[in-house]
Amino acid sequence: MNWQHQLFFLKFIKLNVIFQFIFISAHIAFSLILKPISNYFSRRKKRILIDARDKIRELIEKERPWPKGLFSHKLCKIPFLVPLVLNIDKENQSEHWMEMRKSLFTNILFPKAKKLTYTKKWTKKIQAIACFFHFPNSINEKEILHLLKDTTPVIKYSAAACAAKLGTSAAANAIIDEMNCNRFLRFPFRESLLKGNPKSFSYIEERLEKDKDPWTRVSCLEVLSYNMNSHIVDLAKRDLHASHKNLRIAAIRAISHYLDPVSNSLLIPLLKDSEWEVRAVSARCLGYLKAKEAIDELAFLLTDKSWWVRINSALALKRLGEDGIQVLKQQNIEKDRFAYEAAQYALTLDIDDGKNPPGN
Repeated sequence: MNWQHQLFFLKFIKLNVIFQFIFISAHIAFSLILKPISNYFSRRKKRILIDARDKIRELIEKERPWPKGLFSHKLCKIPFLVPLVLNIDKENQSEHWMEMRKSLFTNILFPKAKKLTYTKKWTKKIQAIACFFHFPNSINEKEILHLLKDTTPVIKYSAAACAAKLGTSAAANAIIDEMNCNRFLRFPFRESLLKGNPKSFSYIEERLEKDKDPWTRVSCLEVLSYNMNSHIVDLAKRDLHASHKNLRIAAIRAISHYLDPVSNSLLIPLLKDSEWEVRAVSARCLGYLKAKEAIDELAFLLTDKSWWVRINSALALKRLGEDGIQVLKQQNIEKDRFAYEAAQYALTLDIDDGKNPPGN
């Protein structure tokens, strides 16, 4: 490298150091300026929130209706009003406040949320969902079901939670339809229905009775398994020997939530099913159901060719108490090494008492 190249290289390093020094200095200066500005706006926002809360408290104390123009146009927005309402909810549940709350949502927040429903920005849509979620009302069903079909996951799942709170036939069936379309992401939809309005269960039960589509029946059974009754058991019995494997498994899991001797008699024959997944799930469920009449069949499955069937059978025997444990202790490594290993694995575990939901 000649002296000219060396000189150029040194100048380049010098300029680079100067540039980094300027950048770091500017960044520090900007941070120092930004911090007091940020603190000012934070204090200002907190002060506005306190003033707004005081105004509402005064209206509640004097039992006055919600007046027009209480807040400026800038403050009459969902991100400001919804947290404010939730804050008031924590300290006041009076009948007058509930009327004021209803008036606020109906006359101010719902019209804004309806407009935001059809925007392209997901951040705006999530504001609409926040409004619909905290004051469920069937007058917003159209907008909620529109959001339920959104392609953005956070919008779709949040809308499902809103729809489930409505407790209407259209909302419950729309969530089931979304479960069918999202076969690998079904949990959020199921949880929405389980935590939503209990009325949804009756609509889903009606659909299970009429709909013949296998995936629809799977979705219905997954939800109804947490709200079982004898009628649902009768409906699930139709699917225990269906050609659709996932439907058979869903029916087994649903019936296992019905703590009745009839469940044991329905599931024991499935320990001989040709599909190993069905045998494994049946064994697991019978363990949770404490089906001691299945001990002989479960003991035989310790020699099954499928590892999952052997393990689930061993765990089921452990859950059946002393009788099942004796079967596990009798396994001989020289007679069947695989049965012995499954038994030893189950014996070393601290098995729960069966209070967890069976079949999951």
